[in-house]
Amino acid sequence: MQVKFSSDVVPLSDLKVNLGKIVTQTVETQRSNLLTSRRRGVAIVQSLVEYESREKECAFLRAVAQGLTEANEGKTLSIEDETWINLMKISITESAYQDLADIHQHYMLDGIEHIGKKHINEVFPKIDILNDHPKIGRIFPECGVVSNA
Repeated sequence: MQVKFSSDVVPLSDLKVNLGKIVTQTVETQRSNLLTSRRRGVAIVQSLVEYESREKECAFLRAVAQGLTEANEGKTLSIEDETWINLMKISITESAYQDLADIHQHYMLDGIEHIGKKHINEVFPKIDILNDHPKIGRIFPECGVVSNA
């Protein structure tokens, strides 16, 4: 969310005096506060919900960028089935495959390996749907592919 300069810019001296009020305002408005010292920005105060949301968004964007880079560099693992040979070739990037392994490992360490296996085992059957419906989904223009469908 964007900073409202009339209320979200807080000098450090005000923060020292009104810490509780500023934290409450930050949580309630879900807007970050810009902390200043000598009229220059020095730090940001944001709610935990806003922080976690931005971290999740950044992690997703990094994963997408990494996947696109790996796909462009040819770092993919083929998932080939003889029924797909004339229809399409589906590839999963190495990092995506590693992400699946990491998910499995995470659940295993938490003592609930069966849940991790369940999630992972749901991925590959969904890929099988593409065999019957190869034009399902959306073509991403940023990947340089134009759909005729």
